[in-house]
Amino acid sequence: MASPDSPPRLAHEPAAGSLVRCPFCGSRQTQLEAAFGTTHAYSQFFCQTCRTPFEWIKWEEKAAIHDLPAFLQK
Repeated sequence: MASPDSPPRLAHEPAAGSLVRCPFCGSRQTQLEAAFGTTHAYSQFFCQTCRTPFEWIKWEEKAAIHDLPAFLQK
């Protein structure tokens, strides 16, 4: 159960421990900045390693490994 001081997690937000990887440097040190980006299909994230904001498309299931950029296939 979440503490009373923390905001409730929305259904489309990634669960703790399953943070998305930065598309620029591949780091998993990312944090959700906004549940919605330029459209409802995107979330806004910020990479704490390379300090780059980026948008991540919301998928119902994981993308196939061969559909990902080479550095994310590791």
